[in-house]
Amino acid sequence: MEAGAGGYSPVGGTWREDRKNATLLPPRKLPAESRYADLITARQRTLGSMDLAAQVRLPAGCSEEEWLAFNTVDLFNELNLLVGAIADLCTESTCPAMTAGSFGWQWADGDKVKTPVQLSAPKYMEKLLVWVESQLADETFLPVQPGQPFLPNFKKGIKVIYKRLFRIYAHVFHSHFKAMVDSDADAHLNHSFKHFVYFVKEFDLIEDSELEPLRSGRGGSCGFFFMKIQGTLCSGAANPPQRPQGEVGEEYDQGEDEHFNKEQAFSSSSAEAARRKSRAKAWRKRLVKGLKKPWRRQQLQPSWETVRTVELHEEERNLIAQKQAQGCLLKWCWALQNWVLAAFVGALCYGTYVIIEVSVNALSSFRFGFCQAEPFRSEEHCPKGQWTSWGTNLIGFAASVVLGTWMAAASAFIVSRFAPAASGSGIPEVKTILNGFVLPDVVTFRTLFIKVPCLILAVASGLSLGHEGPMVHVAVCWANLLSRFFPQFRNEGKRQQLFSAAVAAGVSSAFGTPVGGVLFSLEEARAGYGPSRLAMDLGS
Repeated sequence: MEAGAGGYSPVGGTWREDRKNATLLPPRKLPAESRYADLITARQRTLGSMDLAAQVRLPAGCSEEEWLAFNTVDLFNELNLLVGAIADLCTESTCPAMTAGSFGWQWADGDKVKTPVQLSAPKYMEKLLVWVESQLADETFLPVQPGQPFLPNFKKGIKVIYKRLFRIYAHVFHSHFKAMVDSDADAHLNHSFKHFVYFVKEFDLIEDSELEPLRSGRGGSCGFFFMKIQGTLCSGAANPPQRPQGEVGEEYDQGEDEHFNKEQAFSSSSAEAARRKSRAKAWRKRLVKGLKKPWRRQQLQPSWETVRTVELHEEERNLIAQKQAQGCLLKWCWALQNWVLAAFVGALCYGTYVIIEVSVNALSSFRFGFCQAEPFRSEEHCPKGQWTSWGTNLIGFAASVVLGTWMAAASAFIVSRFAPAASGSGIPEVKTILNGFVLPDVVTFRTLFIKVPCLILAVASGLSLGHEGPMVHVAVCWANLLSRFFPQFRNEGKRQQLFSAAVAAGVSSAFGTPVGGVLFSLEEARAGYGPSRLAMDLGS
């Protein structure tokens, strides 16, 4: 394993001293030229494009041993980051034993330490991480050279690793979860543990009895956090078997079980007043955090992966050659997809603009009054004599302010809670995509579904906003959605040409200037521009 900053190595260094102000152990890296090269490339290519349940499944053409080895290194590195987050919380004084509620463990590795010994939690995690690192660094156990066989008992050894790593998660949730919530570090904990759980259940790496420390009780029902990941660990057994006594751990009898539930995660056991205060503080913190988190519980960092330009152009040339070889009709049908899809994007974009314009006019007028004959009509289109104002007095002014504030607040809350990628005009993100970067959340259907009604509310609230800029983002979302139905545009490079045409359609719809939309796409949206892209822009 490579040394980290300052020449630190977890095998030879002093773990606690070097970890005190660190956030990450030096990661365990698989060589780029090893048998795992294809898996490393595939993981980088698909990062952030699929959920964790799909990400942990065995890919086609890959052996189970290689997949287990590759993901074990990834999950080990994630756990290193988690241990770094609790380095200042988990000390000799705060955690004198490695426990998780009514469960506790003693250390023995079966090699150097054969008799279980009692250790503090930080010392136990130190021993455990160093032991796992030594296992992953041993090429007889985890081979990296192509053609080198795995040991017959490889999966058995992997199960031992996961059984022991799970104890760190159990200890963190029982002993440090509240502190991590207070320091806003729980998002990484939840995502890391969810990844861990999906993987071990996919390949049955941990016995159900070993998962008892994080169940709600010994009756078999899942605890609070397990409910958050849709009962992944619930086996359905009314009374699952108790964890057998192993060589490295034993259960502590403390009179009654400790239940891992929401109340204990956020309460103090000292007094009722302290518990109420703690719950109120936690409720406020969850409310604030809820405004910042997206709808999906899986927290993914933005992917700054770039489009594989050379490979995509080569794919496009090969597809064109195949269609030409299949006959003239297929060749023209293939070429016609560009124009048909560009026209569809333009039509949908203009239809969306009309809906936004009509809705904004109606809601803007509603801040000052309503039409008695047809309540959903604006003041401009209301029949003469049917318009009723809220009044020019203080009550009318208050009604206007309250309605405008409610519209603005509702728009901000919905975007922040359900689709953060829909915030702003969207033009900077679109320009980033057109210049070769992959931002998967920016142009999804969810973003489109949230952006349109929230744009209506924001503009109608009376804020100094316009819908012209966001129309570019809306048009690109439509283009991305429609491109899924045309085989030609499954090519990421080809899809960028369609996005460029969508930019022109968005500006043209908002301002009613087709040529201006093309010029905007030409001058502002993308660094590189070609004749084919100009033709598509004009077609949209």
